Amino acid sequence: MKKTIAAIIAATMIAGGSLLAFASGGDSGIKKNDDGSTYSMLCYLAEFLNDIFGTNYAESDYIAYWEFDGIFADDIYKEVNFENVQNHETEDTNPWKIVAISLWSDLPELRCANIENNIEYINESFNNCPKLLNVFVPKSVKKIVNSFQNSNCTIYGVPGSYAESYAQQNGIPFANGVEVTINRVGVAFDQPAFIKDNRTVVPMRKIFEKLGATINWDENTQTITATKGSTTISLQIGSNILKKNNTEIVLDVPAFIQNDRTLVPIRAISESLGATVNWDEENQTVSITQ
Repeated sequence: MKKTIAAIIAATMIAGGSLLAFASGGDSGIKKNDDGSTYSMLCYLAEFLNDIFGTNYAESDYIAYWEFDGIFADDIYKEVNFENVQNHETEDTNPWKIVAISLWSDLPELRCANIENNIEYINESFNNCPKLLNVFVPKSVKKIVNSFQNSNCTIYGVPGSYAESYAQQNGIPFANGVEVTINRVGVAFDQPAFIKDNRTVVPMRKIFEKLGATINWDENTQTITATKGSTTISLQIGSNILKKNNTEIVLDVPAFIQNDRTLVPIRAISESLGATVNWDEENQTVSITQ
């Protein structure tokens, strides 16, 4: 069975651009980007997973995991998203299965992280991250080993999940959270998405930027205005009216401020900008397509 480059996965950051890592059977080590910076390879290591997590993967399985080698322990890592597989090129029909995160620790500027619903294991990650505020851990995670130590963060996840029990057993704050994906790519928020009055709310600026809109904030009137193409929408803090061009839309949840962040209802905002929104109740996931 020939294994060629099987997946391209990007970890997105506030600063420093995107880190590209490639998964290839039996290959590991440090490679260079065009600009001379380095990145670590995703590793095909069924044995590692079996030893650490007690799994039973065979060498023929398509296995890959994110591994942080310490080279990037500087100011660029403020926000990271562990994304799904974007594409694969193999002679087989089976894609790589991205299942684990390992050794993502000692990041002094990391503030938030989002782990998507394909990840099943977390090993020695999110330790010694003094500025880490929150990590969204999905329902898919089955086991966490030696992680979230010396980091005063909150784990956000699905009630009744393994993440919740791990947090409780280790004295880590846990809160109900919602995963948000845009075009199948997860979004990491410094204030995680959550449900208020049966509606998912998210930080205003991040969602507008991810949807490709430019935004303006009027401090005097407490009004948000966003423009994308020929569409302009505006809403005022505390008001349940969203204006889209010349049309008024009644919101179930008005925009509000919490922890110095302006939060807005994600469905109303996304649909007003022409996107399609789907809700996965079981996995507490909002999927946006545009």
